[in-house]
Amino acid sequence: MKLSLLTLDRLKTRIIGDEGPFPYMNGTAILKLFNEVGFKDIYDFQNGGMPGSLSRKNYVFEKMKEINGTGELQKLIEIIASKVHFLSNPQMFDDAISELNTILAEDNFELVDVGKGTYKISGAIVPEQAVVAAHFEENRTKIIEEIRKAKFLIWVAVAWLTDKELLTELRKKKEEGLNIQIVTQDDDINAGLKESVLKVFEAYYKAPKGRYKNLMHHKFCIIDLRTVVHGSYNWTVKAQYNDETVTVTQSADFAAEFAETFMKLKNADDNA
Repeated sequence: MKLSLLTLDRLKTRIIGDEGPFPYMNGTAILKLFNEVGFKDIYDFQNGGMPGSLSRKNYVFEKMKEINGTGELQKLIEIIASKVHFLSNPQMFDDAISELNTILAEDNFELVDVGKGTYKISGAIVPEQAVVAAHFEENRTKIIEEIRKAKFLIWVAVAWLTDKELLTELRKKKEEGLNIQIVTQDDDINAGLKESVLKVFEAYYKAPKGRYKNLMHHKFCIIDLRTVVHGSYNWTVKAQYNDETVTVTQSADFAAEFAETFMKLKNADDNA
C-alpha cells in the first residue's frame, strides 16, 4: 500500500487525535501503536520522551514514510480503523471511518466493512507469492478445515450442493456473523435441500441456460478474499467416494479473480 506524502500528512493528525473524530494518543500510546507494525522505539522520559525528541505528529509522519509501500502501513491504518481503537469513544467511530475514506480516496483506496464492523482496505493488496497445496484424499476434511479458519466471509460456487455436513459448517460460521453467500445449480440434484438452504443462507440457484442448457459447473470457495478452495470436488456426499482433487491457494490476487467470477455468477440474468 503506497500513499502520497499529502495523504500521509493528512493522516498523521488523525492518528494522534489532534484533528477530526479520533481518540487522543499521547507519546507512549503512539509508540505502542507503531510497535504493532514492527518498530521497537520506547518512550524515554529522561531524554525528551519521543525518539529523537520528535513531536508526536512528526514521529508519526516519519514512521509512516518508512513503511509506505508495504503491508505494515495497511496494518497501521486498519488498527486505527478498528472498533477496539475507539473503545473509549465509540460514538466517534462511524464519523472517523467516513473521514478516513475521504482522505484515502485521493489515492484510490477505501476502508470496506467485511463483517462485524471490521474494516479492511480495498485496493491495498501487497504483491505476494501464492501458496498452493493440492489434495487428493480427505477432500471433505480439507474443505471443513478451511471453512473453520474463516473470519469474515465465505463465498461458495459449486454445481451441486447436497452434503449436509458441509452446510452445517457454513451455518455455524453464519451464526458467528460471517458473510456467507452461495451460488449453485438449480436442478433435480439440488432440489431436495433447496428450500432449507434458502431459509438459512443468501443463496442463488441458477438454472441451465441457452439452447444447449449450459450448466453452472464451477467448484470453488472463496474465504476472506485471501484463500480459494477449488478443484474437481463437488460438495456432495457421493463426491467423497470418487477420485477427486481439492487445491487450496492462498493469494489475495488469485482470490480477487475468483471473487469477480463469483459476482458475475451471482448477478447473472437468469432469463438471459
